[in-house]
Amino acid sequence: AMAVLLPRSVYRAIVTALIQDVASNVEPQRVSGLFGTSLDTIVDIVMLCDAFLEERGEVGVAPLHVLWALYFLRVYNTEVEAAQFWCKTRKTLRKWVWPTLTLMMKALPPIESWPAHGLGNCCQPHLPSFMRDCCVIVDGTACPTQASLPAPQKSFKLGCCSSIKYIVAVRLRDGAIVFRSSWKAGAVHDVDAVRDCGLLELLAPHEYLLANLGFVGEEGFCVLKNKAHRGVELTHKKYTYNVYHSVFRVVMERTFGRVLVFNCLNAPWRHGIQKHTAVFDLIC
Repeated sequence: AMAVLLPRSVYRAIVTALIQDVASNVEPQRVSGLFGTSLDTIVDIVMLCDAFLEERGEVGVAPLHVLWALYFLRVYNTEVEAAQFWCKTRKTLRKWVWPTLTLMMKALPPIESWPAHGLGNCCQPHLPSFMRDCCVIVDGTACPTQASLPAPQKSFKLGCCSSIKYIVAVRLRDGAIVFRSSWKAGAVHDVDAVRDCGLLELLAPHEYLLANLGFVGEEGFCVLKNKAHRGVELTHKKYTYNVYHSVFRVVMERTFGRVLVFNCLNAPWRHGIQKHTAVFDLIC
């Protein structure tokens, strides 16, 4: 049958029943431990998928398949362990997980696009003066992978695996992800990755990136903390500046914390790099 949008309360009841069927002791506030996100967000995902399919006159998504896909990203265990948890065969899970992930990638809205004229309108007048021209916070995150990198790419080992890196920019005022670079080899320095990913071309002339001390020497486009030197104490003004800087850097760390709760980004990735990029986008 063609996808039909139901009331939100019906979707919520269906998803709740499916979760309790497999894990009867899971309380609503602990759903994120299994699926990486809240019950309300899972319901939103199912409704977005059904709306996407309804526009195309296709069969609606099975909420159970969405749970399988999210569990795959969150736990990222072996097929045998996942099959035992869901009491399904490995063949059944393999048949539905990746098609459902592909549907979610199409149905969910993309990472917020960056206006061509920059994000100066996002700056808040109540911020400290040195922050008013900082539109986003930037940092890189490395993910281990078992996939082979192309020969010219420099490899960086995380344990026994190579790693790939993404440059991520989040909005200063609310931590929303507004930019994700293409993947880079893990050994590429953050500064080189930022210069090469096209992020700087999106900045208006008066805008800067809030960055960590890994960007020392790049003050032309970054706002950095004051670095303390041995035997020389920071002045009160510089210390206060660093406190404000750290307060806003926490926004980036919190966003990374929410993204990296999905174990597929922490455990060695067993699939192709292109799939990793698509999954990283979906999680963001």
